Amino acid sequence: MDKESTHTISVLLEKGTNYLFNFQKDSPEMAAELLLCHQLSIKRIDLYCRAQELVDSKDRLEFFNLIEKRAAGEPLQYLLGKWDFWDFELEVNHQVLIPRPETELIVEHILKLYPSQQEKKTFLDVGTGSGCLAIALAREYPQAQVMAIDKQRSA
Repeated sequence: MDKESTHTISVLLEKGTNYLFNFQKDSPEMAAELLLCHQLSIKRIDLYCRAQELVDSKDRLEFFNLIEKRAAGEPLQYLLGKWDFWDFELEVNHQVLIPRPETELIVEHILKLYPSQQEKKTFLDVGTGSGCLAIALAREYPQAQVMAIDKQRSA
């Protein structure tokens, strides 16, 4: 990848997308968008509203480093350090598994089993990892006691 020349946001996005396309078939454009947003601390809409803005060399180099890590197989969630789960953003790192979309089905199932969210309940999330289930349940059931445990201290 051409890391040295001056680039606008739109050129970086195109280069990042094309590079990832050669290594991954699952949403290379979305991955490039999210990584560029992360690096520039902007929203996705800003990629297009500010498409012709120049990107400084530090941000450009770091973006290309992120793209190369993603191309090498590093999970997007770990590169971003966060990921959306249920109705909140969750911090993720190499110490915990990345919450899968299917995990949200567990929350949905519990909400169907226990529709009254004002009753006092107790939930125990064993092997909590990122804590995504415990956090989602605590948000959905404000009166509940939610406990989360994991044998890994880093979780």
